[in-house]
Amino acid sequence: VLIWTLDANGSSSYYNKTFLDFLGVSKDAEISDWAPIVHPDDVEIASDTINKAIAEHRSYSLEVRLLRADGQWRWVMAQGNPSIGINNEFLGFVGSSVDINDRKQAEEKIAESDKRYNMMVMQSPFAFAVLKGKDMVITLANDSVKEMWGKGKEVEGKPLIEVLPELKNQQFPDLLNKVYTTGIPYSSYESLVVLQRNGKMEDTYFNFTYQPYREADETISGVVIIATEVTPLAILNNKIKVSEEKFKLLVLQAPVAICVLRGENYVIEVINKGMHEMLDRTLEESSNKPAFDVLPELLDQGIKELLDNVYKTGERFALDELPVNFKRNGKVENIFVQLVLEPLCEADGSISGVMCLSHEITAQVMARKKIEESETKFRALTEDAPVATCLFTGREMKIEIANDKMLAYWGKGKDIIGKTLADAVPELTGQPFLTILDEVFTTGVMYEGKNEVAQLEVNGVLGTYYFDYTYKPIRNAAGEVYGIMNMAVDITDQVLALNRVKESESHFRTMADLMPQKVWTADAEGNYNYFNKCWLDYTGLDFEALSDWGWESVIDGQDWEETKLRWQHSITTGENFEMEHRLRNTEGKYKWHLSRGLLQNDEVGNPKMWIGTNTEMQHLKEEQQRKGDFIKMVSHELKTPVTSIKGYVQLLLGMLNDEKNEPVLPLKTSLNRINAQVLRLTRLITEMLDLSRIESGKLDLQKKYFSLNELVTETIQDVMQTSKRHVIKLEEDCICSVYADRDRIAEVLINFINNGIKYSPETETIVVKIWETATNQVGVSVTDYGIGIDKNDQEKVFERFYRVTGKTENTYSGFGIGLFIASEVIERHDGKIKVESELGKGSTFTFMLPLATPASD
Repeated sequence: VLIWTLDANGSSSYYNKTFLDFLGVSKDAEISDWAPIVHPDDVEIASDTINKAIAEHRSYSLEVRLLRADGQWRWVMAQGNPSIGINNEFLGFVGSSVDINDRKQAEEKIAESDKRYNMMVMQSPFAFAVLKGKDMVITLANDSVKEMWGKGKEVEGKPLIEVLPELKNQQFPDLLNKVYTTGIPYSSYESLVVLQRNGKMEDTYFNFTYQPYREADETISGVVIIATEVTPLAILNNKIKVSEEKFKLLVLQAPVAICVLRGENYVIEVINKGMHEMLDRTLEESSNKPAFDVLPELLDQGIKELLDNVYKTGERFALDELPVNFKRNGKVENIFVQLVLEPLCEADGSISGVMCLSHEITAQVMARKKIEESETKFRALTEDAPVATCLFTGREMKIEIANDKMLAYWGKGKDIIGKTLADAVPELTGQPFLTILDEVFTTGVMYEGKNEVAQLEVNGVLGTYYFDYTYKPIRNAAGEVYGIMNMAVDITDQVLALNRVKESESHFRTMADLMPQKVWTADAEGNYNYFNKCWLDYTGLDFEALSDWGWESVIDGQDWEETKLRWQHSITTGENFEMEHRLRNTEGKYKWHLSRGLLQNDEVGNPKMWIGTNTEMQHLKEEQQRKGDFIKMVSHELKTPVTSIKGYVQLLLGMLNDEKNEPVLPLKTSLNRINAQVLRLTRLITEMLDLSRIESGKLDLQKKYFSLNELVTETIQDVMQTSKRHVIKLEEDCICSVYADRDRIAEVLINFINNGIKYSPETETIVVKIWETATNQVGVSVTDYGIGIDKNDQEKVFERFYRVTGKTENTYSGFGIGLFIASEVIERHDGKIKVESELGKGSTFTFMLPLATPASD
């Protein structure tokens, strides 16, 4: 601290050592006048201040610059307090000075800064304004903001809304109030502001900042606006945005897969649906992520190197076919794509990214490869084909491919490949083949030749050959004919053989016409192609009238449907045709004939033709009729005495009820055996009589409604009277009624049960079951556990006179007509009959009849 004193006149009287050191003078030196050490600019104010203080005897404070010993002026704060004597007289001042040079320099700098700041604000190209109070009164506005607002110089002192009323319904008053009340700055870029300028409302755009205006005590008293008009740039940016949106829309709607990659990390900025589908990635999985983070499998496939080259050099890359491995559907797939990489350039020419355009062509590539493979295979197959094959291209019919077999047909070597057919095989000129080839090439319609003759020079000899061949047009992807495929088979030997066959056939027809039998032939499909003279003479019809099923007119109407069905069955299966039917002669009389047809196969086993005969058997049928009449007569004559014998035996048996009477037991046993034989004889007579009725079509049915359960129960009881060893069990799953001939149904059931007993010598159980089917029918089955029937015999047991043959064929008696009669009876009731059997394990015979309706009951 600098200590000093002044006398009552204001002259210096004392300086302390610190002051003397500051001034650079010795202790003894006298400094009576302080003015020389005060800066000239401060002398006047210092004198005035001290003189006034002397005059008023009061303290003073003064900031002045003093000359320091090193020649520098230093600011000090000089403070003087009056010195008062004992008698209250004014003696002068005692003062001190403090170095405030640093503070003064700082204040000067601040003042200079404020000056420069005010000049900068007022002259700044940025719009600057200070708004005070909640009404936002304009206290400062530079020329730029006034120009921006389109207003004159008189805006200070007015509220902002008064100066710019068009802002009232825009967002800015609320924003200003928020900054004013919260103290939180607000900034915006390219904001739309509607201003009235040049007499009209304009859309303008600004970058602006609202800063809170704080006083020295940090209270907020207003808002500072700093703004820059960017209307042209914003309009340009809007256009750029629109352009970018259009670009993005174009990318998103493009029919090819497109994505935009930005920066060195190739961040996926835009990706369309096509690219999503190709990559099998969702929008969330791919957008705004580095491409190789999304698709790490591409890193070792050279894709990044391609992108790097485009990004660094700006050179476009395009490839029509690029193999790529993608992980799709949970597995790595090998696909092919068309790829285009376009550099994305900014306005300054710098490259900011790469646009990737891709189109998957896997299907096309695989199709092409298949075509290439197909062509390779085709050439190989053509070379090795057992059929002569060649390919002609162009209208001039250039030989593109010809296998050895075709070259052999032509009698030429491989040196002709590449030549035209006319040049390679000149002997074809004048023959129809070149003309036919030209027609096929022109029309695109395939031509097929059969048994066509060709003159070819083979081994230097011109010979006659016969061919089956085809000319098939070959088309390109556009559907245009560009070539013809020729396949040919040399049938010269067959044609010559056929000629010999025709000669042989002529001999056959001559011989067949001389035969007394009626002979006919048909092709493999059953189309008649020959009737011999005997056939034509018998019917009185010509070939045209008999062919194509015309012979229907000579077959008895009762036989026609079965004849047609059997003939169609033979044609379909290849089985021999055989049946008896009646044919009408020229006199209108129908005579029985046995017709047979045998299928003839060619040398490789394929159906070739039918050869048939019709043999008259009218006399045989008449003999069969007489035999039937005889059987009826014998059956009738035998039945009467047998019935009487049976009655007497049963009478005698009824009289011999006492089994304990030992003398009559042998008699009873004998009568039982006689009764069994009478029953057997009665059954045989009945079967013979029924057979005769069936053959004559006179098996009458006496239908009525009855309980099938009662009939089955009664029948089982009757059979058990004569068969004591077997146990017959009845299982009833339903109670049913039927409309049928009760006696005939009983005969069928008796036949089933007796057969079960007869063919079950080693077992004792027979099971009879009644049940209702899902098709509104009732079924009755008889199951035995006897010898069973071989599978091959099961289909024939219902045929007339059929008996199962084998090692036991002589063990069991019978004529083989019982099951035939049973099947006829059931069939005439619109029912079904069947057998299920396994050899050695027994058989189940079943018949099914329609259920009687409730109304019928």
